[in-house]
Amino acid sequence: MLRSAVVRGRWPVLTGLGIEHLERLDIGVVNEIAADQPREALKLAAASDSTEGVPPVLRSRRLINVAHAQVHSRDNADAVITLRRACSTAPEFVGCIPLARTLTNELLTRRDAQRLDGLAEVAEHLAYPSDI
Repeated sequence: MLRSAVVRGRWPVLTGLGIEHLERLDIGVVNEIAADQPREALKLAAASDSTEGVPPVLRSRRLINVAHAQVHSRDNADAVITLRRACSTAPEFVGCIPLARTLTNELLTRRDAQRLDGLAEVAEHLAYPSDI
């Protein structure tokens, strides 16, 4: 099942993985974030970019984890892009993930929030009906 492995940083680049393997790598991303190593989390996420055959809900959750690492590494513009991708991948699911709202709120409070293209759309998508 593993088609290729190339070392990028300290993590191998893996393609052709099954969902179980991607889930394990995603746990690694979450662990790196918890260890306050967002750049390592991003390297690990990039090493497992292939989401072929992964259901949209899992892809969306994975993107939220990547956005989490991007927010913590102060890569605000990419975090917004990633959150937008998560919203478009599984629009009905993203609003159910508290982390997506937390990250969006954090981005909204940053000084450059007005210059973050697409952030307002993400915030609107995540708004509960009573918030509108």
